[in-house]
Amino acid sequence: MAVYFERFVALRQPWSADLDSAVRGIDQTSSRALWGPCRTASGPLASYDRTAQLGEITVPTLFLVGTYDPATPATTRFYQSRIPGAELVVFDSTGHLPMQDAPQRYVMAIGSFLDKADSVAAR
Repeated sequence: MAVYFERFVALRQPWSADLDSAVRGIDQTSSRALWGPCRTASGPLASYDRTAQLGEITVPTLFLVGTYDPATPATTRFYQSRIPGAELVVFDSTGHLPMQDAPQRYVMAIGSFLDKADSVAAR
């Protein structure tokens, strides 16, 4: 799992202390109960699908994805396309945790999104 996490979850090494402790603290029993064994979605969440309801989301929505993210940019674009007005930011050369791999770009992307959402709400 360490190799997988280093290749697809958080690429920048060393990991921050917060990320390292969070990964080490993952409750494997709870995770397996929901998803099933590693690399196999066979638990209760394996059949969870609310794609048809995504169009009902009316709040500003931002998707953040890395180029090496297991939740691929193509898959994320699909879900973004289902939510009216949703935005997508793809972080080059990052994994699933762009806040670890590209913290400055991550903060800027969120700040820009929130600024736009605030200006729309103020109208």
